[in-house]
Amino acid sequence: MSNPLQPPRAVGRGVESQGEVWEAPRPVDVAMPPKIEPCPPFFYMHHPNRWAVLGGKLRPSLGQLPLEPGLNGASDGDFEVAFTQKRREGWTIIPHDVMGGSYVRRHRARRGHAHLPRWVRVFGNSSTMVPNNEGPDGYFAFLDALMALPESHQSHIAPAELHALMPMADYLRGAMERSASAIAKDPRMKSRAERFRADLDVVEAAIAALGGGGEVLGDLVESEGDSVALDLEATDG
Repeated sequence: MSNPLQPPRAVGRGVESQGEVWEAPRPVDVAMPPKIEPCPPFFYMHHPNRWAVLGGKLRPSLGQLPLEPGLNGASDGDFEVAFTQKRREGWTIIPHDVMGGSYVRRHRARRGHAHLPRWVRVFGNSSTMVPNNEGPDGYFAFLDALMALPESHQSHIAPAELHALMPMADYLRGAMERSASAIAKDPRMKSRAERFRADLDVVEAAIAALGGGGEVLGDLVESEGDSVALDLEATDG
């Protein structure tokens, strides 16, 4: 049996070959984009009826106005119609540079780019999104700064008023009672009820500071309840 480590012998008129050095291909480092769907840039906006208990404090619950042609009356990159419509509905539009740097960050997505709040972190080849080093405290500080702006500033958010807080308190009170009544069947509901109780304490303190109190009238709950419930459910982990 021939030894593969010995060079081949010339056979006939053949010429002995030492071969050529084979260079292995090097892997190409290609960063995979996050597994998230593309979404357009946006402006934050706030409505006087939208509030939530965030970080143990009553803070504005912001909405997003997508900057995409075809939405909210916008066309060909002109969004003034959308801004005017939202302002007529009572919304305060918050520019990107209200605090200096932009609050929007652009990330690669599956098909294009995703525009997300600056306090969000994403990962390549993953759909996971988590708060970055700034958030959530950074986001809470941003909300507090909006409320601290001078009243003459276009992005100033005024403190919550009774017409927004009383339906919110009624919602929290009902959610707390429903959670408490379910503890016997599911002990995990105890922590949920305690969280609703803590949030309700914050809201009731704000109501008392404004000279309000008592139960919410049914027609008031009916007129405001949907938007309030939506805000609270978004923060209910």
